[in-house]
Amino acid sequence: MDESILSTSDVTKKAELSGDELFQEGFRIVDDAKKQNFTLRITGGIAIFNLIEKNVPIRELLIKNRKAGRSSTSTFADLDLVGYSKETKKLNALFLEQYQFQKDKIINALFGDRRRIYYHPQGTFHVDVFLDKLEFNHDIDIRGRLELDYPNLNADDLLLTKLQIHYINDKDLLDIIALLTVDTWKIEDRQRILEVLSNDWGFCYDAVNNLKASAARVKELINEPMAEPSLSLSAKRIQDLLEKIENSQKSKEWNKAAKRGAKKQWWREIEDVLR
Repeated sequence: MDESILSTSDVTKKAELSGDELFQEGFRIVDDAKKQNFTLRITGGIAIFNLIEKNVPIRELLIKNRKAGRSSTSTFADLDLVGYSKETKKLNALFLEQYQFQKDKIINALFGDRRRIYYHPQGTFHVDVFLDKLEFNHDIDIRGRLELDYPNLNADDLLLTKLQIHYINDKDLLDIIALLTVDTWKIEDRQRILEVLSNDWGFCYDAVNNLKASAARVKELINEPMAEPSLSLSAKRIQDLLEKIENSQKSKEWNKAAKRGAKKQWWREIEDVLR
């Protein structure tokens, strides 16, 4: 493949892997990194897809709605990973030397300390690696948190990656709903989420709006008979989390920003990467 014309949009058009196949690719990468003494974890929709592996009705619902073209022309087209910037030499060696992937010259040169993109040799998918922080509409610092779970980013930070979105779409609402059906989820253990949102009013404002939008989306899906028990559970957990957020003690910075409210932009504008 000619590296000069590589683009994520071209790779997306050629995407042929199922969610399970793409997860297996991610697991192979994370496992190879572990063997070479550095840390990577799977994040994004693929990580959530794996966490609900045993919940067949919710999996089928997620796939059906993704394929329906509500937000995306393909079910999964790329693999998102998170890692540490101090390990970028090992990261490059893994992708460029061992796997023979090709790098995105522009992104890796301009943002290499925060983000790197690598293209599969056959162009069937690309890998987006975020380093130290997930910097989108709101920031999520993942330093020291990758060790909490394997091979995925932990569930709390996965949820935060969805709650931070300012212009949320249906695909992300479905991911929130699906993540909140995971068996091991316990509302009393959500201290990480409460700490982040109680210290950042803007993040909290968007998170609350996204949870409310997810609750509304559940009501649209509730007539799916096989998925109904899980959807009801997700709806309850959304409401429980909203109550926890509302009742949590807020920081001085949160209260100061709350007084300004929406008079000043509270989120970072992010544009699609130059393709």
